[in-house]
Amino acid sequence: MLEDQYDSPGKLGLVVMCKSISTRDLSFKAIFSAGKRMKKAKFRSHGKVAFVTKSAVSFGLARIYKSAAEVADLDEIRILRSDGLEKAIQWLGVEQYSDPIHHQITRYEQVAEYAVK
Repeated sequence: MLEDQYDSPGKLGLVVMCKSISTRDLSFKAIFSAGKRMKKAKFRSHGKVAFVTKSAVSFGLARIYKSAAEVADLDEIRILRSDGLEKAIQWLGVEQYSDPIHHQITRYEQVAEYAVK
């Protein structure tokens, strides 16, 4: 949700995983491939990524990502449940964007809910 340039230090990221997230197309091969791409990607030091998960499935997926990122020594990652959005915003230090973030999440969830129906 937060846009940043790869050449600036300390990239921030906020990932909100909707309730309707699916693992239907997820396989070991896909996870392994993503891990290989992560190792080759251009990452910066002192980055932070906050995951706000709204289901048990999304919490598990975020934990898999965190494990892969720790092995590759990438960004600092926090995983929070759905009630942790404000904590994520504070941890990232982007309180000034709180209202637009909430607005975008509401829009994304409406689109995701419509797509599931």
